[in-house]
Amino acid sequence: MNQRKKIKIAITCTYVIAIATLFMNFMMGVTAVDILSQSDNLKMAVEFMGWDSTVITLIRLMLIVPVVLTVAVSVYLWMSENRSALICACIASILSILIYAVAFIAVVAMLSYAQDEAEQFLGGSIKGVSPFDLFGIGYWLFFIVHIAAVILSFQSGNTTPLSVNTNNPVIKEAVNVINNIPKAVEAISGGTGSIIGTCGVYNGNRIELKVNEQLMIGRDSSMCNLIIVAPKVSRKHCLIQYLGSTGYKVTDFSSNGTYKSTGERLPKNFPTIVAQGTVIAVGNQDNMFRLG
Repeated sequence: MNQRKKIKIAITCTYVIAIATLFMNFMMGVTAVDILSQSDNLKMAVEFMGWDSTVITLIRLMLIVPVVLTVAVSVYLWMSENRSALICACIASILSILIYAVAFIAVVAMLSYAQDEAEQFLGGSIKGVSPFDLFGIGYWLFFIVHIAAVILSFQSGNTTPLSVNTNNPVIKEAVNVINNIPKAVEAISGGTGSIIGTCGVYNGNRIELKVNEQLMIGRDSSMCNLIIVAPKVSRKHCLIQYLGSTGYKVTDFSSNGTYKSTGERLPKNFPTIVAQGTVIAVGNQDNMFRLG
């Protein structure tokens, strides 16, 4: 599961929690469901606050908008694989936080104007009561989970894949280098090399070599690992050693020579380092091998 998928699931879970807070105390023992359904608790709150029907309508709208946003974005977020869904989730959460913050400010302001009625309703003085204590767990939980959703949405920005123009030769070469990194790591950590016959008696055959493993090519079976009986091949013709990421070390001992595919003859009795992919000819072009 990729990082963005995990973030999407986490945000959806926070929204499920946000919807559940509708059934918890929103303020002073009144749930959001009470406010939306005109319950007895709401009527009591309206009486002591001195609110009229217009204020109640506004409060209902303030509660309905975040709930609708939360439900709608939850469904969109779960169904969509686009990054735009995470952006919508971030915007919806920010709007919900702002709306609930306005509700907090409005209630605190109203309580300051109706302190006597509030104390009578609550059954005691509220002079030492913090405004934060007047709001129930449902309010604060809704607030907190939406803040978490915003943070998670911003985290999704770090998972955006980088798109590159591979038509650019510089970028194309860089991509090729990156793609070859696993091969290089394998070679450095003890991967295997290979000698592949491209022409002659071993055409199509592949011989694996471990790092620092050697292979002697020639006519004499008592001295060589790879036997080639041909006029231009010496009894002990050449030695090939796999060096890992460095390439191959080839030492020629023959009379007729060991050549690169370019026609360059390797020095006799002197080790030569060649790169992976080099093609060598043993004696002549009748027997050829690709290294790696």
